Amino acid sequence: MKSEVRVFIRHNVDPALLDILEKVETTAGLEICGPEVILYDVDMEKLMEDINKVGRQAEYINRIYEQAGYPWIAREVLEGKAVIINDRLVYLPGKGPKTLREKLELIVGPLTDTQFKQVMDITTEDIRFNLLSFGHKADIDTIVKIAAQCYEALKRCGE
Repeated sequence: MKSEVRVFIRHNVDPALLDILEKVETTAGLEICGPEVILYDVDMEKLMEDINKVGRQAEYINRIYEQAGYPWIAREVLEGKAVIINDRLVYLPGKGPKTLREKLELIVGPLTDTQFKQVMDITTEDIRFNLLSFGHKADIDTIVKIAAQCYEALKRCGE
């Protein structure tokens, strides 16, 4: 009777991206426990194949994360919605963020509903005072840029 072999692999994948690492198809059992992946099986040959699969996937996730800089941007690439070209995130046709909030969160990271409301209130006042009062209009990219700046200002103030 063969006994089960357990292998611990240190992965260094950002916690926000661990669900992607968990999706690696293995014949061995797979568990993620903090900074390690645990693989277990009785067949050493299959276990070695799975170690290589998990290792390659972890390296790929880490490489994309390093290029993207943020886990939420890396997720867009890893899920096949975008690619990174010349250090810029480029969305594939029909896969980009559709709402103002999605575009803003891509820049600043996830926001709570309260944070989003605060940022949009300040952004609205900023646009009214600095653009509309002078007869200028704002396109969606300008609004997102101003909202990101307002978020950063709120963060500095401790709001």
